[in-house]
Amino acid sequence: QDTRGITWLLIGHDLAVMRHMADDLIVMRAGEVVERGPAADVLAHPSHPYARELLAAAPNVGRALDRRASGARSLGLMEPPPAVQDRPPR
Repeated sequence: QDTRGITWLLIGHDLAVMRHMADDLIVMRAGEVVERGPAADVLAHPSHPYARELLAAAPNVGRALDRRASGARSLGLMEPPPAVQDRPPR
């Protein structure tokens, strides 16, 4: 924005991604603004329950590593479900 003098509107549901893409965030639910402010503030201290839910739902590498270390099984995006793994290739 500083270099080109333009503003971008980026719409998404993954607040962890938005943290890296935006200076300011507006969180909307059902067409209504429920939270707004500098991205760092909204993400560090979300005040609306929906903003907290979005942040909690974001993928977290640390949580994924903890699950693997504990032996919990999780199918990753690159690992097909068991039924597909057992099927011969076409």
